[in-house]
Amino acid sequence: MKKRINPISYLGWLGIVGVIGINTGDFMLQLFLIYFIFLTYRNMPADELFWLNIRKSATRAFILEIITILEKYNISSAIRISIIRGFGIIFLIALLFFIVMLAWYGKQERKSVEDIYDNNKY
Repeated sequence: MKKRINPISYLGWLGIVGVIGINTGDFMLQLFLIYFIFLTYRNMPADELFWLNIRKSATRAFILEIITILEKYNISSAIRISIIRGFGIIFLIALLFFIVMLAWYGKQERKSVEDIYDNNKY
C-alpha cells in the first residue's frame, strides 16, 4: 500500500515566498520562512489524534490572535505601526503559537506512548 503524505506538510511550500523575501529584502515576505517547519510533518501519519491536536492548537492560536488584535486597537493611538505590518506581526505571533502548541501536543503524545510501552515490558 502506498504511504500517504500528511496534508499539513503542503503548507511548507509557502516557505518559498520567504526565500523570495530574502532576495528582495522585504521583511513581511521573510516571515513566510516559518512555514518550512510544516515540511517536517511529511512522514507523520495523519490519524485522528493528530487532527485533534491540530484542532486544539488552531483554536488556541485563533483565540490568541483575536485577543492580540483587540489589544492592538486599544493601544494603536499610542504606537504608530502601519496596519499591514501590524497585522503581519499579529499573524506571525499566532502562527508561532500554533507551531509551539502542536509540537507540545506531539511531545505529550510521544511521552504517553513511551510510558505505555515501558509499562507493558516484561
